[in-house]
Amino acid sequence: MQFHVLPNRLTKNLYEIISQLTKDGIKGFNRHVMKIKETRAGGGYHKVGREGYNSVAIAVFAIIAMFFVTACGVADNRLLKADRVFDPERRLSAAVELLDRGRYEEAREALVGIKQRDHTGRFGPIAQLKIADSYMRDGWPSIGIREYRRFLALYPDNRYAFYAQYRIAMAYYEQAKHPDRNLGAALNAIQEFTRLNELFPRNPFREEANLRISRSKAIAASGEFVIGKFYYRRGVYIAAINRFEGLLEQFPDHRERDRTLLFLGKSYKKLQKEDKAREAFGKLIEEYPLSKLVPRALRLKGIRD
Repeated sequence: MQFHVLPNRLTKNLYEIISQLTKDGIKGFNRHVMKIKETRAGGGYHKVGREGYNSVAIAVFAIIAMFFVTACGVADNRLLKADRVFDPERRLSAAVELLDRGRYEEAREALVGIKQRDHTGRFGPIAQLKIADSYMRDGWPSIGIREYRRFLALYPDNRYAFYAQYRIAMAYYEQAKHPDRNLGAALNAIQEFTRLNELFPRNPFREEANLRISRSKAIAASGEFVIGKFYYRRGVYIAAINRFEGLLEQFPDHRERDRTLLFLGKSYKKLQKEDKAREAFGKLIEEYPLSKLVPRALRLKGIRD
């Protein structure tokens, strides 16, 4: 077997070998080592066969690999450590971006994490508001209302408390537009908008709230009138009277007040309560002399069917 000579001190040559190894791998290493014919190191020689070169190459390659693995591991640890550093502002911004992209579940998960880990009291309230907002945008108004109420319970003096109250009122107002639940939702909207203006008299939604209160009253009054007519046509006159009288008392400016008085009088007449019937017809004639219902009220007041 042919042997080649390696020196005892390989500092310089190993540097060259490592450089070549990183470029060409083990085969390049062998080619480079085979070029070293004879290197004296203190007068002594070490004879190594081709198998020895491969062993040395593998050892050096392993050292280099370990170096890179260690370096990468340190870098990864630094990244993990950086990720573990809680940055509520950055995470809140990322959660808002998720909301804007319609990824509500992921956004809520991030927002809950902010609430749990924020000890400054600055970002937790905002996260709670955004959680409520996410349910509203996700089509879950009842849960959204609950989360806004939770915000008000947790942070009653927060500068955004007026916004939470406004959103509660708006949630009911939007529900009031649905025919199947307009009455109850409209009554709730009136209550919540009124509370908004009472608790936060300088809120920026005050004028809008007043307009929506008026609109909600009109919706509620119409709902009460529809229910009253339903009872009247079913012959449940006492229930109809209760609805009509409640409507006249709660919403005195209702646009169909003249019709309400007419049906109230007719309901009393069906129960043969003539005095009450005349009283209702008389109010209609007196308060709405130009109403197209006056001729009919006059006829009914004369107790003629």
